[in-house]
Amino acid sequence: MNRLDIINHLIATYHLQNYIEIGVHVGEVLNGCIAKHKVGVDPDYKRYKGNELVYPNTSDVFFEEMPDDIKADIIFIDGFHEASQVFRDIINSLNHLSDTGYIIIHDCNPPTKWHTRTYEEYKNTGGDWNGDVYAGYINACKLFGLTYFTVDIDWGVGIIISPKKEIEKSDYKSTIEWDYFNENRKELLNLITIENFKSLFS
Repeated sequence: MNRLDIINHLIATYHLQNYIEIGVHVGEVLNGCIAKHKVGVDPDYKRYKGNELVYPNTSDVFFEEMPDDIKADIIFIDGFHEASQVFRDIINSLNHLSDTGYIIIHDCNPPTKWHTRTYEEYKNTGGDWNGDVYAGYINACKLFGLTYFTVDIDWGVGIIISPKKEIEKSDYKSTIEWDYFNENRKELLNLITIENFKSLFS
């Protein structure tokens, strides 16, 4: 299984209808998602190959312009892989999530410190890049007391369950250093297997 399988499993199991994707890239996940209503958000939208609606904005602008009463059942975050942006995307997503919804986040479990290098370093070196998504993800979950799990596949697929309440906006203030994360990743991420996932979400 990969991130798309996780998303489609949740959609099929809980009959989720409305899907938002932050960071569309070429469209593998957006095109393959089985939700009835789908919207993508990506400022670099010209690389997208598909027929779904994609807003050519940053996620910050998209959420700022989104009416408060519009809610999604499932939101997939795979945009800019820096902790502060992930943190903002989670807060904004929580405030546009239905009471029975889920937020899915990619790149939560980087295998090495090299995978967490800065965007500038990534641009110079190329290769795989998870950034420090893990830090923004964990900090948001801990700060707001969210119920979350991370499926140990596909660079780490985070699942946040709707808290059924409005979340106050907050600035990203602290990071999680690599060594501490690496030594405690199982507990910090609440790592689960595919088998655990299927048992929990069935």
